[in-house]
Amino acid sequence: HGLPIDAARKMFYVVDADGLVTHARTNLEPNVQNFARNEVSLEGMPLKEVVKLVQPQVLLGLTGFGGLFTEEVLKEFGRHHERPILFPMSNPTHKMECTAEEGQIACGGRAIFASGSPQEDVTMPDGRIIASSQSNNMYVFPGLALGAKLVDSQMVSDGMLMAAAQAVPELLTESDLKEGRVYPSLKNIRMISTKVAARVMMCADQESLTSISPGTGTGKRLLALRNLLRSHDESQLEEYIKRRMYQPQYEDIVYMPPGIME
Repeated sequence: HGLPIDAARKMFYVVDADGLVTHARTNLEPNVQNFARNEVSLEGMPLKEVVKLVQPQVLLGLTGFGGLFTEEVLKEFGRHHERPILFPMSNPTHKMECTAEEGQIACGGRAIFASGSPQEDVTMPDGRIIASSQSNNMYVFPGLALGAKLVDSQMVSDGMLMAAAQAVPELLTESDLKEGRVYPSLKNIRMISTKVAARVMMCADQESLTSISPGTGTGKRLLALRNLLRSHDESQLEEYIKRRMYQPQYEDIVYMPPGIME
């Protein structure tokens, strides 16, 4: 989104088993080193104190440490923003940093919540029911792969990944938002995958990543597809994708009377 890389990194406060990560440490992995804080006096600060100091709007759990987001941490987190964003992504369920119920109760039902493990919807003390969303890679990966394949992309770029991710929330309905959902229903996964594939294909074309070889059958197909992509007619592009999607329809090979081996 145009933010310089160093400025983007400064938006993160990484807390591990030893507390807040700063440049006071000398044994950090390169990928963690990039996010270490310059405020070495804060080295090792516990999670609750970091939340109190920083007042983050997003709390992202990637630890595999069940129950790390305690009631105290969650209440402190929910105190500073009208709609705190809470994503305990660890799985399976017993390794979640907190449950949907724990998060919503502590944040007064205001949390924008999604988790790596499936969670039941939360019934609040006042009777409100708040939907819980699972952050499932199924929303992106099928459409991402399909889109990359259909344009014979040379690679899957950061831009293609971003295009896929940004396509998903556009499919949320007003009803979904009112219920507190972060993702559209997986019942509509084929429609979701079609939309994701279309955005991935358009991005690949914009980034000149499609493989077009004039004079070959494949090249002629791709040239026609490129014209479709550049027409910006997304509905026609989605029809093109649907015609090339696998349809899992099977016919019985051996007839079995009803009631046998059901």
